[in-house]
Amino acid sequence: MEKSENIEATAAKKRKYRWFRRALRVLLVMLLLLVLLVLFVRSPWGQHSIINKATNYVSNKTNTTIEIEKLFITFNGNLQLNGLFLEDKKGDTLIYSKSLEANIPLWKMIQGEAVGVDALNWDGLRANIIREDSISGYNFQFLIDAFASTETTEDIKNIVKNPLNLVIGNLKLSAINLVFNDAVTGIDSRFQIGEFKANMETTDLENMTFDASQIELSNSKIKFIQKTVAIDTATSDSPLPKFSSESLKLNNVVAHYESQPDQIVADVHITEFSIEHPIINLTDSDFNLEKITLKDSKISLTTEAQINGIPQKIKNIKNE
Repeated sequence: MEKSENIEATAAKKRKYRWFRRALRVLLVMLLLLVLLVLFVRSPWGQHSIINKATNYVSNKTNTTIEIEKLFITFNGNLQLNGLFLEDKKGDTLIYSKSLEANIPLWKMIQGEAVGVDALNWDGLRANIIREDSISGYNFQFLIDAFASTETTEDIKNIVKNPLNLVIGNLKLSAINLVFNDAVTGIDSRFQIGEFKANMETTDLENMTFDASQIELSNSKIKFIQKTVAIDTATSDSPLPKFSSESLKLNNVVAHYESQPDQIVADVHITEFSIEHPIINLTDSDFNLEKITLKDSKISLTTEAQINGIPQKIKNIKNE
């Protein structure tokens, strides 16, 4: 009897370890497949295959040229995109990106809860956003038209009813050159960003509320000109933005602001500037600025500027 019990115990023990060995084999196979997938994605042959499929798909959809140097998932699970070039319908550069690494909340995007990035590291971006008239729209409109899905009227109503949940986490941008010219709204601007860092806590586009724990801008040049245009913005229902942060720092920032309708011209050269716990609420005209530091900086503000003098200022800025 005792021998029979020992045999049964040994058999039960073997069955137990048999399931363990099977589970271990499955785990090893899955791990091997994952390693092979990573090696495939990062190999020259895998890169060539993936990039060709991606670029051909976009080119066929848009009838424009697109080039990608590298596209893969990093060992941290982030999306890495190097050497992206995309032209507009005129054959001019729409976007050139040297290096972009993004931590994307895939599960939230799959569930339709949110879109955006938990972390973004972008180095070397050149983008030209241009709108010459309200009929043709912006020069990237062809992308929207090519990839627009065929939503029903009910889908569109649901989108309007349920506003987009945009997720933006830690941002680090460097060597950014952005041109934004909009003839419809009269905006002529250019942003040359040496380095920009931001740790965003809240990004609410519906209520235009933006909260950050830290924002820092360094080694940058900004030009923003508002021209006089025949457009009525008095009936706009869009809320004015609300912004708050634990700290805001500017280092070596040069800016030129010009509002032709208001006859205001401002030139700013900031060497060192910082604010602790700034709160800017344009909706309620509420401004709270604590401990402001400004060193070795120059600020020139001209009000009631002569309209005929403004084009000369624009010409001087362009020639510099």
